[in-house]
Amino acid sequence: MPRKGLEHEEAWDPEEYKEFTRETWDYASPAYVAFATRYLEPYGRELFKMLKVPKRGRVLDLACGGGEPGITLARMMGPGTEVVGCDLSPKMVEVAK
Repeated sequence: MPRKGLEHEEAWDPEEYKEFTRETWDYASPAYVAFATRYLEPYGRELFKMLKVPKRGRVLDLACGGGEPGITLARMMGPGTEVVGCDLSPKMVEVAK
């Protein structure tokens, strides 16, 4: 017997949720840059202090969004290091580039 309140709910579909999430972040991507620069850049500086990335090291930024704090990390780590970002939203990846 279904629990009270769940009689009419549809089953959760992870692929549908993934697509909804992608579409939502694609839609938000133009406005996200201003937010990320203002609020996330300081985290990049703090992360740099905490990380022990060797020269010519690499950092993977999962769910990178518009690129912060990965962009700040890349600037601070200097030449020879690599920051790679990936995100579910192709439009966020475009913003990060």
